[in-house]
Amino acid sequence: MQRALIIVLLLVFGLVGFVPLPGITIAFSGESFVAGDHQVIIEYGYSRWSGRLLYAVVQTWPKDATVIEKQNDPRVGRNFFEWTMVRDHDGRMKPVGTNGEVYFFEAARLKTLRVRMTESEDTAWIGNSTTIDEVWACFLPFRTE
Repeated sequence: MQRALIIVLLLVFGLVGFVPLPGITIAFSGESFVAGDHQVIIEYGYSRWSGRLLYAVVQTWPKDATVIEKQNDPRVGRNFFEWTMVRDHDGRMKPVGTNGEVYFFEAARLKTLRVRMTESEDTAWIGNSTTIDEVWACFLPFRTE
């Protein structure tokens, strides 16, 4: 009986190291700024231990968008566990990936790519972008396939 309990506990605690659990293995940050005639808000999810970027969600709005419009944005949401969800190309909400996915919303259009970058150093200059095209271009040097 004790052996079975020990095996179950080892399996459960072993999975914690492999499953990205928000708040335990993943840390969050973000930034907001004006780029040309757009407001930009970026949410980053990154590894709490290595600093590697797991995902980025980039939302853009016209410069005159209201707080209510941004709060009620149908492109991004949260599920029951507070995990970030994005509206995919087919219109369904899906959880963000954790392999360096970038979700870039320009109006209703979604552009995606996978990157390998760190949250603290490689994203530091994105807020200096003067257009939303420059924001997108900041991710391109880190693209992976």
